[in-house]
Amino acid sequence: RVVFASFRTSAPQQAYFKLWSIGLDDGLPTSLPLPRAFSGAYSPDGARLAFEEFSTPFVPEWYETSMWRHYRGGRTHPISIMNLSDYSVQKLPWTNSNDSFPMWLGNTVYFLSDRNHTMNLFAYRGDNKQPTQLTQHDDFDIMNASAGSDAIVYEQAGYVHLLDTKTGQTRRLNIEVNGDLPWARPQFKKVVSMIRNSALSPTGVRAAFEARGEIFTVPAEKGDYRNLTQSQGTHDRSPTWSPDASRLVYGLFHRRPGDPAANRAAVEIPACEHLVDDDGAAGCRRTDRDPRRT
Repeated sequence: RVVFASFRTSAPQQAYFKLWSIGLDDGLPTSLPLPRAFSGAYSPDGARLAFEEFSTPFVPEWYETSMWRHYRGGRTHPISIMNLSDYSVQKLPWTNSNDSFPMWLGNTVYFLSDRNHTMNLFAYRGDNKQPTQLTQHDDFDIMNASAGSDAIVYEQAGYVHLLDTKTGQTRRLNIEVNGDLPWARPQFKKVVSMIRNSALSPTGVRAAFEARGEIFTVPAEKGDYRNLTQSQGTHDRSPTWSPDASRLVYGLFHRRPGDPAANRAAVEIPACEHLVDDDGAAGCRRTDRDPRRT
């Protein structure tokens, strides 16, 4: 069966949560015999239920984002176990700590607790008097956890970790997500809203524009637009015409691989002169000389 929390019957509205369960083939959920509860997990035989009575944050929806490390106020609570045959309740050993996310594997109840200041994963077996701390994180709290058949997965310090319940060993998972990333594919873009600089040629035949890191020239009447730079990984900008309109000079903004200075700040280098005639024909004369060098 699936167990979930809901305030559908709380009075006044949303005053507290109760646990409900529904079978995979059943039509309607039924409430569990608990006055209130925020999360819970059945024992493997279905005879007992480990639960947390309410959430520590005042707004339950914040329970994964609201930080309550070492909070010792009135909303702390232990993990409890209810015997569903006689409705008796047993509270796990507890000393005013934040205990949450009860999980049940075999004869062991797993849960999160900050009883040693940082939120870590603990295990409680019926034959033990005190819970056992399984993880030893001392920097960032474990934010949430979920149990499988023989392992527990949890989030800590922005990473996903997996605890093998048989060996007690924890390892950080290396998750790689390869997406289609359609926005990174070559595509046509309208750059009219991205124009940052412009320059009219002295003859008035064409105008140069900087847009989206490229230098374009556009005719006043006849001809078509031309992308003069068509560069990858660079930001071409600030076009300037020569007095006779035969050349176009622009700045190149990029990082030089392996250049120590470039690792600290980007360097702007006048790297190319384009030869442009009145008909729009363009040619490039590169000046690959770094002005910082002699």
